[in-house]
Amino acid sequence: PNGKKRLFQTEKFSFFFLSLSLFVSLLPAADLSSNGISGPLAFQFPPSLTSFTCRENAISSIPANVLDYTVLPRLENLDLSANAIAQDVEELMSRITGGPLQADRMRSPLTTLYLQDNHIYDSLSVYPISDFIPNLLTVLDFSNNPLGSKYAQIPHQPIPRLQIFRLRNCSLAAEAPNGLLNSFPSILIVDFRNNPSMVGDLPAGFATDFSSTDTMVD
Repeated sequence: PNGKKRLFQTEKFSFFFLSLSLFVSLLPAADLSSNGISGPLAFQFPPSLTSFTCRENAISSIPANVLDYTVLPRLENLDLSANAIAQDVEELMSRITGGPLQADRMRSPLTTLYLQDNHIYDSLSVYPISDFIPNLLTVLDFSNNPLGSKYAQIPHQPIPRLQIFRLRNCSLAAEAPNGLLNSFPSILIVDFRNNPSMVGDLPAGFATDFSSTDTMVD
């Protein structure tokens, strides 16, 4: 009888862990915010994941083959804000969106991307950050990162669905992007606050006080 009881318990626990593994593999969303996670983001996520939030931790970098569309083909919403990511922006974006090529931008399912309040920097990047924006993206927030001047540049290809583009306090020292509306035909808000070294004018309908005021379409 005891042997049968132990066998039943073993089968019960095996069924529990099998069910748990199946549940995790089908998990559509995960929120690991404020959990003291530090170092490179080294988790392996199920390909069914559509939303991942990991705010207010101490993540230092994003390794390859963790978050891009080749491993997470359904990931639409990604929030890594308020971490300690100290990574070159071109390397980081290529590991999230796949790369600056039009083919990569068409494959990425991302619609919202929050990377504000990190330590993301520009070293020897070749492309403006806008060349990494997926075609489906509607919100991109890069505020409070020392990106440098080139990230006010206009993308080589239009980004049809982007509505909110925040580059507040990013050490921008470039001329304001004149072709903004052609490149972002759906844009509603462009936030260039606290970039006092920016010069020039934005298109009609946008404010141009780069020191303090949101710039947005009327």
